[in-house]
Amino acid sequence: MHQSIVSFPSIFYRNKLLTADEVKQRPPAPWHVHMLFPPLLVWNMDQSAMQRSSSGGLSNRSEARFVCKIVSTFIGELGKSFASQYVIKIGIISFYSTQVTLLKKLLPTGDMGKISVEVSTVDGFQGREVDIIILSCVRSFHEGRGRRYGTSLGFLQDFRRVNVALTRARESLWIVGNCNTLTQDKIWANMLDSAQKSNVIAKASDFERLLVSYGTERAQAQSRRFISKTGRASFSHGTTRAKRQKWNERKGG
Repeated sequence: MHQSIVSFPSIFYRNKLLTADEVKQRPPAPWHVHMLFPPLLVWNMDQSAMQRSSSGGLSNRSEARFVCKIVSTFIGELGKSFASQYVIKIGIISFYSTQVTLLKKLLPTGDMGKISVEVSTVDGFQGREVDIIILSCVRSFHEGRGRRYGTSLGFLQDFRRVNVALTRARESLWIVGNCNTLTQDKIWANMLDSAQKSNVIAKASDFERLLVSYGTERAQAQSRRFISKTGRASFSHGTTRAKRQKWNERKGG
């Protein structure tokens, strides 16, 4: 697990969770060169609305659409070129089976090169690892239409499950959720405070602007300088072609 990711779930291990030396020494994943795809990033969706189905299942369509946008952008921007020789495995997970069903319906189809995308519940990913994990948190107290479903975080307060969700990624962990909702829980609040201090929280509404900004060499060089409305977000990752080749060799081995 990348050392930038380790700091996030370390709270479950009394801050004693460490990254092995051999992991620290391996070259960065090739997509870390892109400001939208760093090792750790929290996308804050403070206006997303949670829905409850007739059977009681919870989903969040805004989050699902945004997750699909991340995947399609990753593939379109750089995924195919980086996966030209070896498979990049992406896992999209949620605590709620209704959200998993929705994500499967909305995900883009077609040629993904050698990129492998799997959608599952958090429980379904226990004991496994993939290169990239995208976690859809679903819970949001901004319900829309004046409706509220209480203030419980449900499965997000089951910290055995949360620990599983945060430790499935080898190279990148991208969390999509309503930070205002998540901070209602003390442990989530501590983790997000740590993320804020590490400059890895960004507003989902800034996604397109960041993508356009990255399109210029100047923006790439100044990627560490981007400041979002919810806090600073740091995305500078100087991955060279030689390092990408080493990463490919490691994947091949």
